[in-house]
Amino acid sequence: MKEIHKTVPINTRQKLPDRMSGLLAVCARDLESCVGDDRYHPWFSQWHESAVRGKTDCFVCAAGAVMAKTLGVDPSVDAVPSHFPRRTYEKLLAIDYIRRGEVRSAFRELGVRITNFKKVEGLNSLFERINELGHFDGDDEAMLFVGALRDAAAALDKIGL
Repeated sequence: MKEIHKTVPINTRQKLPDRMSGLLAVCARDLESCVGDDRYHPWFSQWHESAVRGKTDCFVCAAGAVMAKTLGVDPSVDAVPSHFPRRTYEKLLAIDYIRRGEVRSAFRELGVRITNFKKVEGLNSLFERINELGHFDGDDEAMLFVGALRDAAAALDKIGL
């Protein structure tokens, strides 16, 4: 990986949603936008990394797509969550935790302590689907993941999360 810079130019006016449903909806929108943009290659394994192995496009994971589209990181810049202000950093980690199936950790990053996890356990099949599709590589696999994110965002919104 190239040298990481401490300061990444970002759109400081744009804030990420506080609720998981909103965060997943933004992630789905941004990842879909990366699919339609030749400057990006959706790949679960890279946050936001330019020109991996001599390629000309920027590799982005789910959180990396949010860095690219909502937070405005240029495709020529390498970025990881720790380059962002604390609250944004936590939200980017929450996206990655959801992708990996670590639902409790994801909500914890958002400051949500779920005392009655049964409320969320009813959504297990949605989170399992996200986890199954979370190792995407390329546009087609990323779009399957986008669909799973949208389903989870809608279900979480219905229960106020």
